[in-house]
Amino acid sequence: MRVSRQILAAAKPHTYISKLHSKSAAGQEGLVAAARRNASYAASLHAALSNPPLDMGVSPFDLIKTDLKHMTGSLKSLVQSDHPVLTTVAEYLLCGSEGKRIRPSLVLLMARACSNGAEPNHNQQRLAEITEMIHTASLLHDDVVDLSDTRRGQPTAHVNFGNKVAILGGDFLLARSSIQLARLKNVEVVEIMSMVIEDL
Repeated sequence: MRVSRQILAAAKPHTYISKLHSKSAAGQEGLVAAARRNASYAASLHAALSNPPLDMGVSPFDLIKTDLKHMTGSLKSLVQSDHPVLTTVAEYLLCGSEGKRIRPSLVLLMARACSNGAEPNHNQQRLAEITEMIHTASLLHDDVVDLSDTRRGQPTAHVNFGNKVAILGGDFLLARSSIQLARLKNVEVVEIMSMVIEDL
C-alpha cells in the first residue's frame, strides 16, 4: 500500500522530548502541559471513534478488532532479546498495560479503506506495529523527563526499573522498529517514518 504523508502524520506522536531541552521550571511545566494536551486529544479521538454518529452504523474499532487482537502477540515477538532486562522493560508498556492504540488503529483503518475493506496485508500490519513501537519508545523517554510516577494506572517503567534502564528500553524499541521499518523495503515509507523518529 502506498501510504501518504498525511496518513502517517496523523499517526505521528505529538509530544517529542528532544524539542524541550530547557531545564528551567517553565520548560518543565511546558513539557507537562504538552503531554496532558496530547493525552486529552488521544482520549477525545478514541471516544469519537468508539461512539460514532448513528448514521455510520458501525464503530471503526469493530472493523479492526481482530487486527488489534493479533497485534499484542506480534509485538511481543518483535521485542524478544538475548538480554532479559531489555525484553522485560520493552514488554512492560508495549504489551503489559495496553493503551488506546490510536496510531496503529489509524494505519489499519486506512489500509482497509484503501483496499475496499480487505484485511491489511503483512506490510500494512507490520507498519501499524512499528508506529506503536515508536510511540511506546517516546512514552518511556517522556516519563523519565516528566518525572511521571504512573502511566495507564500502573507505575512507570523508570519507577520500576530505574531511569537508565527505562531510557535504554526506549532506545531498544526505536532500534527494533527501525529494523522492521527497513525490512518493509518501501523507500517512501522508510523516509517518512525516519522523519518521525528524527523529531522524537
